[in-house]
Amino acid sequence: WMEVQRSWMYLEIIFIGSEDIREQLAKQAEAFDKIDEDWAKIMNETAKKRNVLEACLHEGRLNMLRSLEKRLNECQKGLSNYLETKRDAFPRFFFISDDELLAILGGNGASSVQQYMQNMFENCELLVFKDGTNLITGMMSKETESYQFNTPIPAEGPVEKWLNHVKDEMRRTLKTKTKQGVF
Repeated sequence: WMEVQRSWMYLEIIFIGSEDIREQLAKQAEAFDKIDEDWAKIMNETAKKRNVLEACLHEGRLNMLRSLEKRLNECQKGLSNYLETKRDAFPRFFFISDDELLAILGGNGASSVQQYMQNMFENCELLVFKDGTNLITGMMSKETESYQFNTPIPAEGPVEKWLNHVKDEMRRTLKTKTKQGVF
């Protein structure tokens, strides 16, 4: 019972709280909506029967909970597969937890990656944005040292794509700056 509730609460935050993830995982979101409906039905019935034994021994309750657990596990597996595809597309996502990755994927805009930059890029505290835009113009360390990219990167589309562009531009820019320093 408690395991089902824990799984439901975790997935509720993901599937009810993020439209982006609902769109990307439409099948799992639809399955979760049905699970949520069934869970609400059980909770409403339980609220009417305040006696624990009556609530637990309700006809078919155990089978319903087992079914919910199985369906929740299927949703969780679908979510894990989705996160794995995102990590495959941008391998630096392997350095952050599932919850952090979900916060990035379900976040509002490019700024949702800021608090996780340190985990994905060595000594990179923040991306530098052109004022009022989603145009990334450079990077800043936690010591507030910064550099400007040779070519600004627009933070548009799937986050894993533009982060790959950021990584590539970081490498190109630092290579150019290193050559300039040598000469």
